[in-house]
Amino acid sequence: MGPRSALRLFRAEYRAAWTRYRVGERDVLFPYGTLMMRLRHRVEVAPAPS
Repeated sequence: MGPRSALRLFRAEYRAAWTRYRVGERDVLFPYGTLMMRLRHRVEVAPAPS
C-alpha cells in the first residue's frame, strides 16, 4: 500500500470513528496514529500494524 492509499484509509477510518464518537458513542476504536483524541479524551486507539 502506498503512502497516499494509507493516508486515505486512515482518514476514512478516523472520520467513521469521529462520527460515532460525536453522537455519543464512547466505545469507539480510533485508527492507529490518532494522538490528540487519545491524549485529550482518552479514546481507545488500535495497536500499531505489524
